[in-house]
Amino acid sequence: MGGVWAALYVLGFVMPGLFLVASTVAVFRLARRLRQVEPEARPPWQYLAFHLGLGMGLALPLGPIAAVAFLVVPAHLYWARRLRDPSTASSPVATHPLTSANSSRRNWGLAALFSATGVLLPWATGFGVKMYLDAQGRPTLPIEGFVDPASVAIEILLTLSAWAFPFVVLASAVVVPWRVGFSADAPERDSLLPVWISYAAGVVAAVPVFTAVFWVFDSMMLLVPVGLILVLPMALGYYAGWWWLRRGKLEPRKG
Repeated sequence: MGGVWAALYVLGFVMPGLFLVASTVAVFRLARRLRQVEPEARPPWQYLAFHLGLGMGLALPLGPIAAVAFLVVPAHLYWARRLRDPSTASSPVATHPLTSANSSRRNWGLAALFSATGVLLPWATGFGVKMYLDAQGRPTLPIEGFVDPASVAIEILLTLSAWAFPFVVLASAVVVPWRVGFSADAPERDSLLPVWISYAAGVVAAVPVFTAVFWVFDSMMLLVPVGLILVLPMALGYYAGWWWLRRGKLEPRKG
């Protein structure tokens, strides 16, 4: 049961950070698209400042409820653009910044986000497990041995090769749109919905996996391809998005 409680603890530690990153990316992209439709709109950095200030300002008195505040600015920008550009009303997936992509544009920003998640999530989970074990009065490894420059470089390399490779493969799907299950000229190929569902499934699955890795940590685990365990849930997540699009419930944009 200790591992279950630790995984829940780490989820509470990691997920708000990922939610903050995702909502900030949405604000930036929505603000840029709104300005394309309405050139006199505020610049993206002003929306970003308000978004971060509102959410973080309410986090202290409201705690987890403050997560709702991080939806205010994205929702406002989303509906503002829809009202100013009627052509977007018929295809919400095609215009939403987190579920659409233009196959002729390489989305390096999302690729960097997915790759960084694969590298940082295991160590964020490990830090959360250490905090949990420290709170229980159990002995843990000293953090100093992991943060010197030489160790960090080796850890990043080993994490990419043994732990994070499913996220790196997923990142390649937005850089080079190979997206499995869609022909090159299919409208569904331009939707990032299967990619995002796969990403979410990988994040949720990674927390208990790396909680177990760091519960009794052995440095030899850096050589074990733990990322293979994430392939199945991420593949199932991708298939769920593919099935949803193929069912025609969402109509993505053709690039």
